[in-house]
Amino acid sequence: MKIRSYLFVLTAAALLPLVVFSALITGVLWKTQQSAQDLRFSERVKGMSIALDRELLGSMRVLEILARSASLDTEDLAIFYARARRVRDQEKGWQTIILAEASGREVFDVRRPFGSPLRQRVDRATLQQAIRARRPIVSRLLEGPGPGEFRTFIGVPVASREGIQYVLLAELDAASWLSFLQTYPVAADATMTLLDQDGHIIARTLDNARWVGKSAAPDLRERSRESTLAAYRTTGLEGERLYSAHSRSAVSGWTMATGVPVAAVNSVLWKSTLLTAGGVVLAIALAGGLALLLSRNAARPISALARLSSAFSGGSSPPPDERGLRISEVDEVARVLHQAAADRRVNEARFEVLAQLAPAGLFQTDAGGGYVYVNDQWCAITGISRQHATGAGWVDALHEDDRERVTRHWDDAIKLQCDFATEYRLLRPDSETRWVTAQARPVRNWRDTVVSHVGFITDTTDLKRVAERREELMERIQAARIAAESASHAKDEFFGVVSHELRNPLNSIQLWLEVLRPRAGDHPQIARALEFIKRAADTQTKLIDDLLDVARIEAGKLRMEVVTVPLGPILTAALDSVRLAVTAKGITLELRLAEGSLAVTGDSSRLQQVASNLLSNAIKFTPKGGKVEVSLRRTDSHARLIVKDDGEGIAPEFLPHIFERFRQADTSSSRTAPGLGLGLSIARQLVELHGGRIWAESPGKGKGATFFVELPLAPAIAVLAESRGRDDDKQTAPVQGLRLLVVEDEPGAQEALASLLRSAGARVATAGSVGEALDLLERERFDVMVSDIGMPGQDGYDLIRQLRQRPRDHGSTTPGIALTAYAGVDNERRALSAGYQMHLAKPIKPSVLTQAIAGLARSRRDELSAAD
Repeated sequence: MKIRSYLFVLTAAALLPLVVFSALITGVLWKTQQSAQDLRFSERVKGMSIALDRELLGSMRVLEILARSASLDTEDLAIFYARARRVRDQEKGWQTIILAEASGREVFDVRRPFGSPLRQRVDRATLQQAIRARRPIVSRLLEGPGPGEFRTFIGVPVASREGIQYVLLAELDAASWLSFLQTYPVAADATMTLLDQDGHIIARTLDNARWVGKSAAPDLRERSRESTLAAYRTTGLEGERLYSAHSRSAVSGWTMATGVPVAAVNSVLWKSTLLTAGGVVLAIALAGGLALLLSRNAARPISALARLSSAFSGGSSPPPDERGLRISEVDEVARVLHQAAADRRVNEARFEVLAQLAPAGLFQTDAGGGYVYVNDQWCAITGISRQHATGAGWVDALHEDDRERVTRHWDDAIKLQCDFATEYRLLRPDSETRWVTAQARPVRNWRDTVVSHVGFITDTTDLKRVAERREELMERIQAARIAAESASHAKDEFFGVVSHELRNPLNSIQLWLEVLRPRAGDHPQIARALEFIKRAADTQTKLIDDLLDVARIEAGKLRMEVVTVPLGPILTAALDSVRLAVTAKGITLELRLAEGSLAVTGDSSRLQQVASNLLSNAIKFTPKGGKVEVSLRRTDSHARLIVKDDGEGIAPEFLPHIFERFRQADTSSSRTAPGLGLGLSIARQLVELHGGRIWAESPGKGKGATFFVELPLAPAIAVLAESRGRDDDKQTAPVQGLRLLVVEDEPGAQEALASLLRSAGARVATAGSVGEALDLLERERFDVMVSDIGMPGQDGYDLIRQLRQRPRDHGSTTPGIALTAYAGVDNERRALSAGYQMHLAKPIKPSVLTQAIAGLARSRRDELSAAD
């Protein structure tokens, strides 16, 4: 669109709201004037209605005063007649006054002599209306005795002690009401009409003789029944459209109405409206002419600016008109365009420099996807020239195996106007294959239309080779990890087998020791030999436990039963476990405990293991006759255990490694301290699992060492509850008199275990296989069954499963303890799932075994008592 056309449309658009507003104002003015006329007519009929009510009320008061005459009360009707005649003569428009009885019989009519015969003139409906209302009433329009005569009545009931006795009525003919209407001034073209309750015309200022007694116009009649006061347009009796208004009297129910021809009213309204509209049209025409004149002056500089803009888009920059464009804003735009042309040349030069220095190959396309620009780096990567790359020539650089896929993706990006990203191979003219990553993004103009794509390619050949090498290394790492996991699994299986094979004989040794030690009696040498054997067995048991604990900690399967534990008894039990070693080396052992009970939250057996490892380490490296000090104290919110010895000490260079696994200061073949170097490492890990810390200090070699353990204290309430629980646990039930079944395939271990339990007072039966055990359980009843797991043929799991599947009266509910060399959480879970009530690991202390048996038997008895 030309600027001149645009300015014309702009002017028209600017004037259009004014035209619409003017039309609206004219319409509102017209409606306002009509409303003013409606209000004027409504006020007129309202005033006439008030005057009518005043006239009727005056007549009613005259009749009421006359009805209260004493002569009427005394039945002196002749005197009352004379007075009524005088009142009739005084009231203008009254034709007569009639006194009628309630029955309807007329007593007198003042138009006739008193006592003369009377014709019935009173409308009985009017008479009954007054009697029922018991107040003054106004009748409807009634036909008179002569043709074309009409009359109305105002009636007042006369009451006595017996009720309504008489009705006093004043008769007014319709002509009197016409006189009433004509009393008030009315415009020459206006018509006033008085209607009765039924909508019949009582009087009308226009052509009264023709319309009196007739029904009003249908619109007027209907509207007068709907509302007491209203103004509206209606059609008159003569068929002419009227401005109408009516007001219904509250006293009589009559309606006062007026009608003025619409043409007469509108002729007045049109004059003012047309005058206003003409002024508005003249103002709009003047404004439009001025706007067109000014727009022509504005179009010239803008056209010149358009020519300047075309020159700028074409790449040239013509000098500005020295005369100026006469509009400051347009001059400013022209100046900006010249500056933009200069900036564009600078930017183009800058882009060319950056494109040539960029490490990636840059390219730009037209809207259809054809290449219009590539930089030198793009040519270096692809090996083709700029001229060759123009248009679709860049496709020739694609490897034939990737060409179809890349061109399809590129066509989709152009069609969908979206980003393009892919990886493909190039085949250079020198036959070298290179991998590249390409990315491009659409460039949109101010209309959001894609005008080109700008992108780059990056040579990823070296990265591709590195990725392939990395993938190869990852495969090797994965294979190594699988091999390591397999080795770890094999190690776990090895530990399990070694543990099982070592625990069984150690369990037999310890059980026989418990059986033989009471029988040593007066044989000191045998007692001493048994003591040495016990110490050697305990040492081997500890080595096995340490190795298994290391494996459990590594696998995250170390089981801990966390409760509130007082440290005093833990430390005392640990001291008891090393008492023989202390006595054998003649070491002085000093113990200092803090006042009051210090308790922590943890596993009592693991905490005792920590204390035992630290004490064993101190005794191991303390020479004969040396000294070991053990103290337990409170430090703020922690309990601190200190184990100090005056033994070999720790060299400064070894001190940082003291808690490392399998690390020993002396690894020579002549070393005096046995062991695997696991005790301190396990102690550190157990302390850390309890939320504490452990560390060691030593002045140097030969100057002794001090080990510290700090653990967070438990709340006092938990300590009290736990101590009560332990007081209850101390009451261990004996195995005296219990009937027990021992299932063990190894004869030595079987005999040792049976002898131990018999010495404790139990009655013991033994079985060497699953079949033998099931036969015994079929024939006899046992309180508890203690069974090994690893047995030839069927194992302990088979035994408990078969037993639990039997009927209840065939021993299927016998409690079972799995006593096995297969230790660990997984083996315990498997035993409990199979049907055992308890899992105990070999070797086991006799006291622990008897307490477990007694507790299980007691629980069984409680269940049977509850069932009974």
